[in-house]
Amino acid sequence: MYKSGPILHQARRAVLAAFVLGGFASLLQLALPFYALHVVESALSQASLETLLLLAVIVAGAGAALACLASARDRILLRAGLWLDHTLGAHLLHRASRAGAEPEELSRSADALGRLAQALTQRMLLPAMDAVWLPVFLAALALLHPALAAVTGAFAALLLLAALLQARTAGRLSRQAGLATRETASWWASAVGGRVPGPSTAAIEQWERLDRARIAAVYALERRRGGLRDLARLAAVGAQIAMIGAGAWLVMREELSLSGFVAAMLMGAIALRPLAGLLATLPAMRDAMAAYRLLSAREPVRGPEAGADPASAAVGRPAAPPRLNLRAPLAAGVATVLLLAAAAAGAALARRGDLAGLAGGAIFETRLAALQYPKGRAGVRLLVHEGAEVRAGDVIVRYDTASLDRHIASLKAQAETARRQLEQVRREAASLAGTAETQAADKTRLASLELRIGELQSEGEFLHSRIAAAERELAGSEVRAPVSGRVVGLAVDDAGPAAGAGTIRLQIATADGPLLERLLQPINARFYRAPRTR
Repeated sequence: MYKSGPILHQARRAVLAAFVLGGFASLLQLALPFYALHVVESALSQASLETLLLLAVIVAGAGAALACLASARDRILLRAGLWLDHTLGAHLLHRASRAGAEPEELSRSADALGRLAQALTQRMLLPAMDAVWLPVFLAALALLHPALAAVTGAFAALLLLAALLQARTAGRLSRQAGLATRETASWWASAVGGRVPGPSTAAIEQWERLDRARIAAVYALERRRGGLRDLARLAAVGAQIAMIGAGAWLVMREELSLSGFVAAMLMGAIALRPLAGLLATLPAMRDAMAAYRLLSAREPVRGPEAGADPASAAVGRPAAPPRLNLRAPLAAGVATVLLLAAAAAGAALARRGDLAGLAGGAIFETRLAALQYPKGRAGVRLLVHEGAEVRAGDVIVRYDTASLDRHIASLKAQAETARRQLEQVRREAASLAGTAETQAADKTRLASLELRIGELQSEGEFLHSRIAAAERELAGSEVRAPVSGRVVGLAVDDAGPAAGAGTIRLQIATADGPLLERLLQPINARFYRAPRTR
């Protein structure tokens, strides 16, 4: 026959697994306050429906993961409690039958086993498991504002003190009430079995005495529990009032933004919730721990057990107990954690600009600058690629200017020729006009030269205007980025067989960055503190 130590060890491992999964579930509860913070800070202030929908999808996924982890944790504790009740109960019965244990000792062991199994199957450990993560919520509140963490911590200490007082006092009263109830039940069992001689006056007086003791013990127990529950309710209400008042005062002093105020209220309520549950379950948890110690102490620590398996006894060790099968809930919990890790990695790699391009709108502060240019000549060159970082003024599109350069060079050559001809004609006209005696033929020649001067001047002006127009076209052959950001969409739409027909379309995402970085940005204290205006 196997020992009880390995059985309890497997139960401890199940509780540890439930505690680890509960830790992930507790951390996921921070998703709701961060959702409220982002909604007020980003979605509402910027009137961005796309941001609101993205946040809703993220928090819905976190809620689904939280439900899966909580379900896996509950199933682990349920399986552990039922398995422990059956396996250890069978072990105790076999030991009692082989070793000839006293009925009273067996009864105490069975009662301890029942309390321990009940604590597992009814998930009485959950408030304590969740309360362990209270410092995480206090740290998050301290990042919002240290005063809010101090207020929540003070009320958390008050609730914890009330729970400890209830566990200390209510535990004693609970044992007294249980003893009185068992004595009354024993009297009735004896009366029904015929061992009490008739409804005599002495028997009735004995029942009345036992029942009064039971009623007094139960009344004292419930009165103490009710008083502590009332104290817990007052502490919880006082915590909410204090949190709202402190948060409003910080908002008025412009030390906290409205989004931080809303998130702090939700975070404080979530942080104090396990402590309220701890008030109701801590006495039962103390009884379960006492039962665990009792069951551990029942096992002898030396020598093979009587009635052990011969093969095992031959090597000096007892047979191994049946294994606690937790594969299904553990697999569900681990798969959920891995999915969360994959989602976090995806959020770290995902860029807000890409999401904005998919959504067709703004995501947080990320905006899309949609640009389009005519494809123009067939020699168009794109100097950027999708995903490239650009700064305002960078050249992103350049058209082929070889023919335009040749055209400008030809026009400049014509203009230079016209200029030289103009200078030559002017010198000739000046020499004829400077002659003292001008013949009639010279006058005719001078008039012809002046006419030619006018023609050359008009031709020069025309050529210069064509050169200016060509240079303006050349300047337009380089398209520069109007804003800084990252290119998230790039396409060339061809329209028809004609060379150069179509449109170049691209989108530049401003204030781009990883999604996870922006989701965690409220952790930065400078983000949620309201700027001072006076």
